[in-house]
Amino acid sequence: MSRIAVIIVTHNSEAVIGRCVAALDKQAGPPVSVIVVDSGSRNQDYLRVFGDRPGFEVLAAGDIGFSRANNLGYQHLTADVEYVVFLNPDVFVEPDTLLQAVRVMD
Repeated sequence: MSRIAVIIVTHNSEAVIGRCVAALDKQAGPPVSVIVVDSGSRNQDYLRVFGDRPGFEVLAAGDIGFSRANNLGYQHLTADVEYVVFLNPDVFVEPDTLLQAVRVMD
């Protein structure tokens, strides 16, 4: 399986990001890393649970906006990542989404 990283930019997304991450956990070809970039949420406490997970990195930034937050996440990728998926926190992928995407790209 190809090495996939997922970048999720969040801003006050505590109501939906848990479901987004749960959908990633169910992937047939799970990502090797998930980078969550918080762009100025009022309360970042909801992100602590993700920082303790293997393969997860949580980056706290000020309110830098969506594009800059994605770029920040991209800068933290490791060299062994082959594909990057940018997800909004309110996207809940089906269990074979990443596997099917890699099959098309490979």
